[in-house]
Amino acid sequence: MIIGLLCLCAPTAFAGRIDSVAPLCAGGSLASYVSMGSAGCSAGDLTYFNFFFLALPDHDPVSPDTLIASAANITVTPPNLSGGGVNFYSPNFVVGAGDEISYLISYSIDPPPDILPGFDLEMDANSPYTQARRRLMP
Repeated sequence: MIIGLLCLCAPTAFAGRIDSVAPLCAGGSLASYVSMGSAGCSAGDLTYFNFFFLALPDHDPVSPDTLIASAANITVTPPNLSGGGVNFYSPNFVVGAGDEISYLISYSIDPPPDILPGFDLEMDANSPYTQARRRLMP
């Protein structure tokens, strides 16, 4: 069973980062994004920062097919310069029959947009097992 828990775009409540000069966002591992901490990176007029990752298997895997992703083996595709979304991918997002893993990925954006037009939250749970499911939590 796959439970994808993906919390994205948690706008910050504080200002003052607008003039900050964060490096441009580039592709890399989620671990490298987490290590940026509050400095973050920029795309267009937005700064992305405070990335966080947590994997929560419900128990020790019982299926030999189950792989547990880590921040080091999750690839981050950065937002485009117009402020488009951040994408996450890992070949280790695989959960075998009888297993269940929840993932939490979060980050902050500054300045917080008034409205995220066309904001979409999705996670593909492509699993060969019929027991696979996905759950999204904003």
